[in-house]
Amino acid sequence: MPTTEILQTRTFALERAIPDTDSRTASAVLTTPNRVVVNDPRRGTIEEILVSAGGTWAKNVPLLDAHRRESTDDIRGSVRNIRHAGSKIVGDLHFANDERSTDALEKVRDGHLRDVSVGYAVYEHITIEPKRSQMVAGTLYRAGTLPLRISTKFHIREVSLVLIGADEAAKIGARSATIPVERKDNPPMLNRIDTRAYAAATMSRFGIPVEAREVDHLPRPAAEMTPLAIAREVLQLRGTGGELAGGFLGDRPVSEMSDQEIVARAAEFSEFADVFDQALEAKLVQGYSETNNSLEGWVGIGTGRTFRSEPRLGLAAAGNLKRLPRGGQAKHESADAQQQNPSKLARYARSCFLDEQDFAGDILATHAETIRGLGQAARRLAPDMVFASVHANANLPDGTPLFDGSRSNLGTGALSAANLGTAIAALGNQTIPTGDDENEVPLNITGLFLVVPFELKVAAAGLIRDMKIADPNVDLQLRVDARMGTPGCVDPRTKAQYNGTTTNWLLAAAASSALVFEISYRDGKQEPTCRLRRAAGGGEWGFYFDINLDVGARVAGWRGVYFSSGTV
Repeated sequence: MPTTEILQTRTFALERAIPDTDSRTASAVLTTPNRVVVNDPRRGTIEEILVSAGGTWAKNVPLLDAHRRESTDDIRGSVRNIRHAGSKIVGDLHFANDERSTDALEKVRDGHLRDVSVGYAVYEHITIEPKRSQMVAGTLYRAGTLPLRISTKFHIREVSLVLIGADEAAKIGARSATIPVERKDNPPMLNRIDTRAYAAATMSRFGIPVEAREVDHLPRPAAEMTPLAIAREVLQLRGTGGELAGGFLGDRPVSEMSDQEIVARAAEFSEFADVFDQALEAKLVQGYSETNNSLEGWVGIGTGRTFRSEPRLGLAAAGNLKRLPRGGQAKHESADAQQQNPSKLARYARSCFLDEQDFAGDILATHAETIRGLGQAARRLAPDMVFASVHANANLPDGTPLFDGSRSNLGTGALSAANLGTAIAALGNQTIPTGDDENEVPLNITGLFLVVPFELKVAAAGLIRDMKIADPNVDLQLRVDARMGTPGCVDPRTKAQYNGTTTNWLLAAAASSALVFEISYRDGKQEPTCRLRRAAGGGEWGFYFDINLDVGARVAGWRGVYFSSGTV
């Protein structure tokens, strides 16, 4: 989302000082992809990740003293040759030749001053609410206990010398791998295994986008450990001198256990499951995010709170604004819940059993495509509901079908320039009653989305190309989906099968201007929720990977859509 310019700051360490006495320069890391806690004027304390590819800057950026900008005396030089270095942005600090700047340079050369802070303005960002995940530009991010802002477009305004830095990962000589999936807290004793590093390496190996792809920088041997090796390490760390601690773990050394027993014992500890929980969730969300979304733009997104039917209120009539005489009273319009279909969420879920014996090999290799397929199945729920509503053409609360000649939104013409023009005019001429003894109010609805089956894709693309005038406010956009044609779809809510034809097509307005179809998600969470749980007896040894998605759909109106069977 776009953001007005408010200057933010974050701190990093000087990468190295140039010891040459004739040089007045030093190099510094200006930004990294690490999470940094910042204060947002609107949200308060949040975490932020800067996507370096979205950074811009001037040729020379001022180098200041602790962000002071009261006078030119606060300038210590400039930052030049700013450039990308992998996932970081680095630059060369050029110190001025006055006394204060020289003093600062000497502190840098002697290693007493190591940190810089960047002042930048964020122009575009996506905020992920706490404990939720979202795919941004092909990378999966997960927020922790604070909101997580992914800043995808920002401009560096200034760089300052400061006393204390905040980004430990940028310290001299440090090499780290940061992945955008938060790990649950591990016990203090678990210091010989980096589960975040293992998750990064594993996810990268299976084609899951991760923020840090420099696998060579991950700790060894964790980056190469199999699930069995992870389990063995967990048990060793839970014991003393290689022997397991007493209690429910028993007192046998790990070396005497079978592979299945090692996995079974390690599974009792959260750190073992956390690695796979994160990697499986990443594959799930990847499958969900990469599935074609033909609803974008013409179907609205709503939020539901409960699984009960939630009425949506709307004005029975729009009403014109009336001139209000001095001392007069404005006319009241009442909300009418009967004017719109209610929204009702339902839970859709599946469970995948992961056999304990597979952990002796590589569990992700065995089940990666299954988990990815579950993500794709979750993504299909919304379009199945919407296209089922299109083909069902059920009566709305006023007793008239969604598409009907009396609504001027139903036709029979084949897809052509003339018939498309008829549909565009039909939407543009839609009106709404005022509730007064006046003519109805024209809405001037613009049809922006042409929805067709694959059989009409080429013809539709040609029509759109011929009509293009390079104005995003009126130029048509193409949406192609097999559900519009003969394959049809099954309504997840009723299990009813609906089929279209090879000739039908639909013209829709933007959901933001004339809402017709709306998909609601519980608490606004569009991605599926998942969990990894231990099988509780019953002759099963392994884990269940459960997923669910709380989603519902409704028809909110009829004026923003036109349907044609395409038979004439």
